[in-house]
Amino acid sequence: KLNLKNEDVVKYLLDSVDMWIDKFGIKGLRLDAADCIDRDFFKRLRQHTLMRRPDFWLMGEIIHGDYRMWANSEMLHSVTNYEMHKGYYSGINDKNMFEPAHGLLREYGDWGLYKDLVLYNFVDNHDINRLASYLKSTDNLKNIYTMLFTVPGTPSIYYGSEYGIKGEKANHSDAPLRPCWDDIEVTEEGKKLFEHIAGLSEIRKNSNALKYGNYKQLHLENEALVYSRNTLSES
Repeated sequence: KLNLKNEDVVKYLLDSVDMWIDKFGIKGLRLDAADCIDRDFFKRLRQHTLMRRPDFWLMGEIIHGDYRMWANSEMLHSVTNYEMHKGYYSGINDKNMFEPAHGLLREYGDWGLYKDLVLYNFVDNHDINRLASYLKSTDNLKNIYTMLFTVPGTPSIYYGSEYGIKGEKANHSDAPLRPCWDDIEVTEEGKKLFEHIAGLSEIRKNSNALKYGNYKQLHLENEALVYSRNTLSES
């Protein structure tokens, strides 16, 4: 816990960022537990990094609250979208696509709270169980990753999950979620999932509608959700 009202502390931190930019060429930072950090510091950090390189990206770990308090034009570019991660798998597990549909409209619909933000989307990470362990059937992995790469926001993949590996917290420890890369066993099904995600990434990279387009819900029932992404020039 640092006193971010102390100018010497702030200068030390900004100098540290400069070192990482100059020595290692970093292009962004992930700020852990961002809700515990003085927001005025984020404003200083945003201005400082903007002067160093205009494309520098700031992302904060936020679990609860109004994401606009941290992700805005003066502070961070994005925050972790914990609000949505459960809906993807529970909607399929429970045959209740109304759950993710409600979340997506709340965030990105015509009157969505975060329609002008690019949130950091995920389906698992180092703090929560692997997606393959949440799902009743791993046959649905491709469907969920397809959603992740076609809804608004920035999709992210936790290492190993591109191969559909499992992992659950045990004995109050996150260790099972964080295996050594060399210990990960890749199955034939895992290779197919990897190829599917790589294909989705390529499609998204080449589509302005998927990166920047609006979100429109077209059809909804228990086991089906249909939506569109549109810009003025692409649908």
